[in-house]
Amino acid sequence: MNHCEVGGKQAVRSVTFGHRFCVGFVANGKVRVYHGARLGSIWWVTDESGNVAVGYVYEGFGKVVGQIGAGGGAYQFCGLWYYRNDGDAGLLHVGARYYEVETGRWVQKDPIFGALMHPQTFNRYVYVTNDPVNSLDPNGTWKWTVIGAVTGAVGGGLLGLIVGQPGYGALIGGMIGAYIGHKVDIYVETKKGYRKRTN
Repeated sequence: MNHCEVGGKQAVRSVTFGHRFCVGFVANGKVRVYHGARLGSIWWVTDESGNVAVGYVYEGFGKVVGQIGAGGGAYQFCGLWYYRNDGDAGLLHVGARYYEVETGRWVQKDPIFGALMHPQTFNRYVYVTNDPVNSLDPNGTWKWTVIGAVTGAVGGGLLGLIVGQPGYGALIGGMIGAYIGHKVDIYVETKKGYRKRTN
C-alpha cells in the first residue's frame, strides 16, 4: 500500500493484481478504510479500530438509498474504481466524463462511437449498456464486465444437472466463480467482443 493525494486529503492506495484501488483515506488525522462490493461500490467505511463509521445502500444505477453515519469521503458507488462524488451537483466524476446517478446516464456524450454488434452503444449517454449490476466503466469510455460469477454458476449448474442437483451445483459454481471473478475476471467489451482488461 502507498499514500497519494486525492481531493486535498491523503488517500491510501493498494495495488492488487496490477489494479490500483483507493482503499481508504486520512481525515483529521483519523484513518478510514473502505470496504467494497463485487464491482467496487463502498458498502462500509471503518475507523482504525475496525468499527463501522459509515454504511451505504445503493439502487442499481448507483443512487444512495440508505446511509448510516457521515464522513465517508467522496468515494461511494464504484468508489474503489475512483468514481468520485462531486458533492452537491449529484454527479460522479468517472475518468473522461461525469455520470448522474439520479438518471443513470452520462452527462457528456461518449467520445467513442458505438459498435454494430452492440446496438445499445449507439446511445452515447447510456451507462454500461444498462447493465450496472454486472458492468462498470472506470474510464468513462467503454464498459467493463465482470463475468466470473456468471461463468461459475452456469458451469456449476451444468455439473449439477449431470449429478442430479442443478440448484446446488449452480450455487457452489456461483460461489467459486464469484471468488475467481473477484480476483481476476474483469473484461473490457470492445467492438470485436470481449478482451481481458490490462493496465
